Amino acid sequence: MIAVFFLTAIFNGQRTRGQIYLYAFYAFVGLATMGKGLLGFGLPGAMILLYLIVTREWGLLKRVELFRGVLVALFVGMPWYGAVLARHGGINGPFWQRFIIHDHFKRLASGVHQIDTGSFEHFIKWLGYGLFPWGAFVPGIFVRAFSGESTGSRSDAERAKTLLFIWFVIAFSLFTLSSTKFH
Repeated sequence: MIAVFFLTAIFNGQRTRGQIYLYAFYAFVGLATMGKGLLGFGLPGAMILLYLIVTREWGLLKRVELFRGVLVALFVGMPWYGAVLARHGGINGPFWQRFIIHDHFKRLASGVHQIDTGSFEHFIKWLGYGLFPWGAFVPGIFVRAFSGESTGSRSDAERAKTLLFIWFVIAFSLFTLSSTKFH
């Protein structure tokens, strides 16, 4: 119901396509936070922060309406957390202990399920299985994507390549450094 209200409010105003996509991004961050917890906003946040550091395009911060975006994400995602925490004892209750402490921090830091071990090579192996037979093309894709010479001003295609590469590096690094590994 909140998402329907939010989307109706967006489409009723005079918005550009870019603004609609931007607010949809923030709404999806709120939904991802409902479904995946801290990773829902942590992964996109880390990805965008590293992108800004690498590209030094700090002017983007003015255009992305960050304050409104955070409000949209909170408006979409936080009612569920409030209801569950109220129902299950707040931060001392079982929901907080299981979902936040166990499923987030203990899985990342100490490993709570001894399913698989390994480090960098663990996910390289599973990426190979998951991308079969297309995995054979990955080295060529990287060579082609990153072999072009820089022209000084960055095109949209170059920005997209940079963003996708940063996205891959952050996600791969997080799951590689995590103590609990699933395949």
